[in-house]
Amino acid sequence: MADNKNVELNDEEMQNAAGGNWTEIGLPLPKFKEGDHVIVKGYEQYDAVIAEVEKYLSDSNTWYYEVHIFTPVATLVHSRSEHGLFPATK
Repeated sequence: MADNKNVELNDEEMQNAAGGNWTEIGLPLPKFKEGDHVIVKGYEQYDAVIAEVEKYLSDSNTWYYEVHIFTPVATLVHSRSEHGLFPATK
């Protein structure tokens, strides 16, 4: 137990500590989860996937996600708020 006294609590660890339920720690549920296919504003023509639920900013009441956007040239990795993401209808 003494080995864990200086552990940084990130969002994932906080979620796990709350039993995997964001509402237990007072946060709204994320709109998307890892693996969800989304449409990214400004990159609508490309496939995109949520790679990670990154963080929640309480001052803007917004979730942020790591999104992988698959273009013909490369895979783009962006941090995007849920306001610029839409569910893919595939």
